[in-house]
Amino acid sequence: MADVSLYVFFKDISHGSVTVEMKELADNAIHRVSCASFFVETGEDLDELEWGVIERLKKDIGRFDTDNDLFALAEKACLHHLVEDDCIQNIWL
Repeated sequence: MADVSLYVFFKDISHGSVTVEMKELADNAIHRVSCASFFVETGEDLDELEWGVIERLKKDIGRFDTDNDLFALAEKACLHHLVEDDCIQNIWL
């Protein structure tokens, strides 16, 4: 499992595998929730299952319009998770 998990929902693209992965996180790796972030492209509507899992995990959703917006959100989330949430397992120098 990754040290930091980023779940991205693009509009007009099937996101079944993202849903499966986030359900796996909620059902079997709840200890990793603090190391996960969720991003939804503006205009995309999540289905009931997806909203339910995100609400159960008590996570916020970052919204983005462009790839650059997504990159900025992801960079900020990764830094936060690695520094503030202590999500990295091992650092090899």
